[in-house]
This record gives sequence, structure tokens and C-alpha cells, in this order.
Amino acid sequence: MTHNFIALALNTVYYGVVCVVCLVLGALTLNNLPMGAKPGFSKRLRKYLTTNIAQTAVDSEYPELELPTLVGSARLILTRVERAIATLGWEVTLLDNNELEVNAEIQSAIFRFKDDISVKLIQVQNVVEIHIVSKSRIGKGDFGTNTRHILNLLNAIDRQIEIET
Repeated sequence: MTHNFIALALNTVYYGVVCVVCLVLGALTLNNLPMGAKPGFSKRLRKYLTTNIAQTAVDSEYPELELPTLVGSARLILTRVERAIATLGWEVTLLDNNELEVNAEIQSAIFRFKDDISVKLIQVQNVVEIHIVSKSRIGKGDFGTNTRHILNLLNAIDRQIEIET
């Protein structure tokens, strides 16, 4: 009887671990992240499993999160950001035309958690810096979801520019 209980417990643990590994790999796959790119697979995996925030920055260790810039008027670019957010189906929670800032709420695709994204535009002469922060409300690891939110937004902004030109 004890032997059967131990075997059942081991099987339960084994299948639980397999399920967790499958969920992690599935989430990383669905987020379609550049896992092999700089700074490397192991560093990216550690980041995606232990942090729940991603942001654009000058000299970012992650090339896809390098601070994006566009030439033009910050107000025009803010309009493009608003339209991009709308095309993604995200809910705008703050729009401040004076501060050139937009905040939105996103529901993550996999676990349906709520995430927040903040976009702040900074005009530097004729160039606009696009500072983006995406953060999960709960959890310690995001499986790269916040990086994917930023990439989706940047792609949607690019599409808005293509539509207008």
C-alpha cells in the first residue's frame, strides 16, 4: 500500500513538473522572442522567468529594447501612438497631451493577466524619444510578455507611419 502511494506521489510530481515546463516553453514560444540574440539564451531565459517589467532604454542590453526615436513633432507621434494602441485593442487609461504621455491596460494572451504599458514622448530638437515601460501587475516572471507588448506597440506605430505615407 505504501509503495503504491509513493509511486502515485512521484507520478504526480513528475507530471506536474512536465506541465510547468510545457507552460513555460509554450509562453516563450507564443511571445516569439529573439531567444538566441544578444545577450544570449540563458541570460534572456533568466530575465523572462524572474522579472515582470520591460522598458526601452539607451544602450539597452537587449537590442529590441533600444530606445526608439522618430524624426518629427511629438504631438504627431503621440497621435500615432494613440492609433497604434487602438489597433492593438488595448484600453487607454491615461492620455495627457500636455505631458505627451499615454498609459494603457493590456490583457495578456496566455493567462489573461492585466499588464500596464506607459509611453512617454520626449522631444529633443527635431527627434522624439519613445520611452516605453510595460509591467505585469502580478507575478515575478512574465515569460517575456512585456517585451512582446513593447515590440507589438513599436510594430503598430510603424504600421501607422506606413499608412500615413
